[in-house]
This record gives sequence, structure tokens and C-alpha cells, in this order.
Amino acid sequence: MTLDFKERIKAFSELGTLFKENIDKKENKNFPKWDLLLEDTLIESKTYNSWFTIDNLKLSLKNWSKSLEETIISDWLFRYNVVDKSSKKIAIIMAGNIPVVGFHDLLCSLLLNFDCLVKLSSDDKLLIPFIVRFLESSLDFKSIEIIKFAQVANGVLLPVIAIFLLLVANNNRL
Repeated sequence: MTLDFKERIKAFSELGTLFKENIDKKENKNFPKWDLLLEDTLIESKTYNSWFTIDNLKLSLKNWSKSLEETIISDWLFRYNVVDKSSKKIAIIMAGNIPVVGFHDLLCSLLLNFDCLVKLSSDDKLLIPFIVRFLESSLDFKSIEIIKFAQVANGVLLPVIAIFLLLVANNNRL
């Protein structure tokens, strides 16, 4: 693994630390400013989507905090022959039925250093941008610079969706 790859793993590990400290209500936090912003984002997320209770938002963060431990990420990726160069562009269309349900797709894409175009769900449009800001600002996570957020499905993603639907519809003919 290259240094840049290890830095990306470390960045996600620190995100897991932020989540864990928020859940555990630890007093001496590694990222106190970000913890306050996370609390505000959770409250605002509940306002936008009444299905997102604070309890289920925190449950999602708790589960991610366990998965984002540095050794767990490293052990998971060690099983694969990961090439550390960005050669692909990934469009991620995120659902909004579960808090940060699209985060796994973003995590995989960023760990592999892919360019990402993200279409956020209108029901879960706050936590993913929070995560991206944390990685950008707090950790100087340069791979994030290539993420673009598509606010609507038309425009750039519409041709991607149209091509996908065309391929699905014509699958039996190919």
C-alpha cells in the first residue's frame, strides 16, 4: 500500500473516531469542533426527514464507527489487489431511506481513489456533505476534491440513468 492509500485509510479511521466519540459522549474529544457540527447536522437531518430519529441516526454512526477502525479497513482491503491510481469515474445515486445508506459506495470509491459524482437523496442530504467537509478540512484529504454533488437528477446524471435503463431494457436482445 502506498503512503497516499494509507493516508486515505487513516482519514476514514479518524472519521470513525469522530462518530464513536459523539456516540460515547466522551468529554475530551479529538475533534471537538467537528463533534458540535455533527450534533447540529444530526438535529437538522431529523428536521428534514422525520423518519430519521436521533436514535436511528446515532445507531448508524455507531455501526460505522466500528467499521471505520483502521485495522478493520486495512484487513478488509488487504484481501484485494488494490491499484492506487484513479482511472475511473463513478456516479453514485444515493437512497435516503436509511441514514447515510450511500456512504459505503462513497467509502469504496474514495479508498480506491476514483472520481465521484454523487447524487444525494433529498431525504438524506446533510450527513454525506458533512462527512466530505470533515475529510477535506480536518484531514486535508485531497481525494475529496474530485467529488461533485449533483443536486438534481437531470443534467449530468440524466444521460447516465438513461443509458443504464436502456441497457436493462435491452438486456435480453444483447
